[in-house]
Amino acid sequence: MSKNQEIDQASGGNDKTKSGHGKPEPESLQVYKPRRWLAIATTSSLALTGAGGFAWLYWTSLAFSDVIDGLKFLTEGSIALALLLVAIVQACVYWSQRGLMAAQWNTMERSLKRTDRMIDKMQEQLVVMQDSLTETRNIIDQNERSLVAYFGIKEMKMNPLGIDVKPEIEITYVNGGQTPAWHFNAWFIGLILDTRPESDNPWSVEEKVRDIRNTFIPAGKERTFTYSKTDFVITQERLERINDPGSHVRLYAFGTVYYTDISGPGKKFKFCGIYNPHTRKFGDFTV
Repeated sequence: MSKNQEIDQASGGNDKTKSGHGKPEPESLQVYKPRRWLAIATTSSLALTGAGGFAWLYWTSLAFSDVIDGLKFLTEGSIALALLLVAIVQACVYWSQRGLMAAQWNTMERSLKRTDRMIDKMQEQLVVMQDSLTETRNIIDQNERSLVAYFGIKEMKMNPLGIDVKPEIEITYVNGGQTPAWHFNAWFIGLILDTRPESDNPWSVEEKVRDIRNTFIPAGKERTFTYSKTDFVITQERLERINDPGSHVRLYAFGTVYYTDISGPGKKFKFCGIYNPHTRKFGDFTV
């Protein structure tokens, strides 16, 4: 056995082709070619060493007067010589493999570096994908919010007030969203005559005539509800308190509208208006 390996760079020689797109050339492949003359020389040296050693042992054994002692010396010496030659062969094998092991180690290091670069790129792509997912979710949320029904009040007015007259209130609801609303429920409101729209016993005013058409309001459309069914009656005292500009007592109308839209049932819209006796209309009041 001999020191029979060396590292050559097999880069393809005349088989290389030039790329016109500026792409980097692939790494050259490392090929291990045996050094034949060194293998022959090493093998020959081991053979000569073994033959010479055995000849010397045989010649020395003839010097013993006792044939048995000579044969014993020859046998033990041959075994020791064989073990020495085996050790030398193993050392040569290990030594010849050092280049291959070093090349494999370098290849592993380069592969590890390429893997690290790939992991870094994948992590960057993961961050980009997470950002894209967040933006997509935001767009979906915005689309969902824009597709629901939104309600407001276009106008809220009341008939002229007089003694022993019950109020009749007209409220025009507007769907300002992009989708219709159905099961629209606004069949009664509440009235409060006080300094604040806070009372445990408000008067209830129900819709004058319930119309099934008012339960469905398309996008961008409006519906007018008339409320007149109530036990609340205008008396002299109440009328004076409502019309007195120096009084802090005001007439409030409030309510909660329930409806269903494309996002599901259980939607509601609350409102509260404060009455102006000069215009006979209600203005928005924020509680």
